Amino acid sequence: MAAAASPASAGGDLLVVVLCNGLDATGLTEVLNGLKSESKKIGSHKRRELFWEAYGALISKAGSLQGSVNAMLLCRAVPDGGNTAEVVDLTKRQRGLIGGGGVEILGRKLRPQVDPVTKSWAMAWSEKEAQPALDDLLHGEPCIYVTTDTVFVSTRLKRVMCQSQSGSLKTVKEIEKLRSELSPDKPLRSVAFAGHEPPSINGYNFILAGTPNPGDLLPKTVGYINSISANEIYDYFLLRRNDHLVGEAEKLIAQMLSDVGKGVLPLISASSKKDAAVAYVPTLAPTTIHFRLFPKVVSSQKQTTCTFEAGTEIGRHSLTPHIHLKRQTCAGLLSPFLLRSGCVYTLRVACVDAASTAPSSGTRMG
Repeated sequence: MAAAASPASAGGDLLVVVLCNGLDATGLTEVLNGLKSESKKIGSHKRRELFWEAYGALISKAGSLQGSVNAMLLCRAVPDGGNTAEVVDLTKRQRGLIGGGGVEILGRKLRPQVDPVTKSWAMAWSEKEAQPALDDLLHGEPCIYVTTDTVFVSTRLKRVMCQSQSGSLKTVKEIEKLRSELSPDKPLRSVAFAGHEPPSINGYNFILAGTPNPGDLLPKTVGYINSISANEIYDYFLLRRNDHLVGEAEKLIAQMLSDVGKGVLPLISASSKKDAAVAYVPTLAPTTIHFRLFPKVVSSQKQTTCTFEAGTEIGRHSLTPHIHLKRQTCAGLLSPFLLRSGCVYTLRVACVDAASTAPSSGTRMG
């Protein structure tokens, strides 16, 4: 399924993502024709044309398929004409997950009118929903949440029930006991599309949802939200992950200051505040910020290091010092994490080949 890590909708482009679970070509074509008809309600004529081109290309692809379709259909249409449509077959594992493996795909399920009660279905995402949906299906990090009677593993779109509860957790002791008993495959189940990856409890992914509020006695490793909405729970999980990762960045900076104070070669070093970049963006809308790792050779140590920008004290100073990390220490930091200062940022760190020409320190990508 890695081939489906498709381009994001950018500028005026339109990305349409359709996940099909078992419909035949005729049923899938009927669903796509229905979506095409719904696009008539779009106010902009140029935008309607893009939708018609995208769905037309997907209908053409669907017509050539044989038997039950278990696949992801993707199309990107551009305003100046032309589109790119592809069909990516689901793997055996992926078909098993959504077809009978107990993983629920959350959202509006589309079925042909001739058989509205069939267990087969399709789901579609477009515009701003398309790329986040694709990212969630393929790579979304799951959280573990507990309602009054059930333990779930869930991303924004994928959810699986892991264990039934006899009743609400009323005391911190009961909560901690349950938390200690949850482990990968016993009973926490995998929702990953790429492979079998049952989650483990960590410092931010365990959440009580819609249960009686235990008050201020909860440890920081346990989150609480008075809602059972999968969207709201996942938004809360992302905020907890943000706080955790910013805290980890602050620990690295504290380690740097400690090493400098001891007069030893620091594992981490920062440039002056004069060179620090401002991370704050004055908007309430989510903003994606891309940074790049810059290879740099430290000749005195004969050791390769990388430079990237990471936020610290975002809410107070909005400063982003440049941090130099030895390459072998970077692996744990090469994952997307969120920075929040009045709004939510997504900081995506991507590695650069050591042979690449490194731009000047502090260059911001994207």
